[in-house]
Amino acid sequence: MSRTPGRGSTAGGWGRVSGGATYVGDVRVPGALHMAFTYSPVPSARIARIDTAAARQVPGVVDVITADDIGEILVGRALLDYPVLAAGEVRFAGQRVAVAAETRAAAREAALLIDVDYEERPALLGLDAAAAAPGDAIHPRYEEYVGAVPDRPAPNAQGVWRSAEGDAASGIAQAETVFEDEFTAGRSHAAPLEPHACIVAVGPDHVDVWATHKEPYGLRRWIAAVSGLPVEQIRVHLAPIGGDFGSKGFAFAEVACYLLAARTGRPVRHTMTYDDELATTSARHPMRIRLRTAVSGKTLAALDAYSELDGGAFGGVKAAPMIVVPVVHAPFASYAVANRREICTSYYSNTLPGGHVRSPGEFQAIFSAESQIDMIAARIGVDPLDLRAPMQPTIAFGASSRS
Repeated sequence: MSRTPGRGSTAGGWGRVSGGATYVGDVRVPGALHMAFTYSPVPSARIARIDTAAARQVPGVVDVITADDIGEILVGRALLDYPVLAAGEVRFAGQRVAVAAETRAAAREAALLIDVDYEERPALLGLDAAAAAPGDAIHPRYEEYVGAVPDRPAPNAQGVWRSAEGDAASGIAQAETVFEDEFTAGRSHAAPLEPHACIVAVGPDHVDVWATHKEPYGLRRWIAAVSGLPVEQIRVHLAPIGGDFGSKGFAFAEVACYLLAARTGRPVRHTMTYDDELATTSARHPMRIRLRTAVSGKTLAALDAYSELDGGAFGGVKAAPMIVVPVVHAPFASYAVANRREICTSYYSNTLPGGHVRSPGEFQAIFSAESQIDMIAARIGVDPLDLRAPMQPTIAFGASSRS
C-alpha cells in the first residue's frame, strides 16, 4: 500500500488503517521489566496468607509485590474505593492480588506460582441480593472513602441519581390509563481490539507514562498522588488508542506499574491478554428498569421510572458513583413528558465492576422506553408511529440532582 501525500501523521486515521500507528504495545523502552498479575479465582473471601517464595525463585524474576508491601492504596475516578492490590480481602473473581515482573513469560509463570490462601465467604450476586444487602456486606468502610455519597437510598448503594419535572404522581392519578412494565439488560463488555497496556519509567525528578488511557490529566493526577510528586513532573505520552468505547478511563495497571518501577529502578510494562481484558477490567452494568407510564389519548401524560444497576465490586471505575448522566440515561429522554420522576440507584455486588460502555446508561434506557412505547401502542390499538408523532423532542429535564 502506498501512502498518498496529505494523509496526515501515523497517529491519525491513515496510520491506523495502514498499520503505521505506534500503539503503547509497540513502544520500546530499554531495560523494561514485564509485569503480570495474580488474580483472585473467587468472588468473595478473606485473604489469610500470600506466599511469594516460589514466584521469587522463577529465573529472571526481579521483584514481587503484594498489598503487604505497598499497603492499601485506593484509586478511583470520583469514588476512591478500588485498591491497587487486594488488601486483606477480595471482592470479585478477577481482582488483582499480587504482581511479578521480568520477561513476560517469566512474570506470568511467577504470577501463577504465588500461593494465596482464601477463606471464602458467601458472595453477593444479582440485583435482588445487592439491593437488599446491609451496608457492611461488601464495603463496611464506605463512608470513609473519598467521594462517598452522603445520601444513599440503601446501605449497599454506590450512588443515586434523581430527576423530576412537573408532578408525576398527579399526572399518573389523572391519566386515562397507566401501564407498568419491567425491563432488564445484561452485562456486556466494550471489547476493544487493543487491550489495556502501559509502560511506566521513573526518572530522578519525573515519571514517564505511556498508557492506553483516554484521560491523561486524570492519569497523571493519580500517579502524582501515589508518588508524592507534583503533577508537572508526571509526563503522560499520548499514543493512539485502539478502541475505547468508554472503557479506558481507569488505571487498572498503571499505578502498580509505577510502584514496581519505583522499587526496582527500571521501567515496567504491562499488556493485558484478552482473557485479562474481559474478566478483570469492567463492563456495562446489568440493569433493571421499572416504568409506570400514564397515557391520555395518544399523549404520554406522566412517567415514573425506577432503575437499578448492578455496579459490581467497586464504583471507582466510573466517572461518578452512579454511571449515568441525566440526558443520556433518562427513559423517554427523546420525548417531552410534562410530568416525570426518575430515580436510578447503583448497588455493590461481588461481580466485575460496572463501567462506561459508550453513552452510559443510554442503551438500557432507550431499550426500555422504546419497547414500552411499542407495547403501549399495541395495547391501545394505535400505530406506534402515531403514538410517537405528537411527542415533541426535548433535551432538558428541569430540576435534577446527582450523587
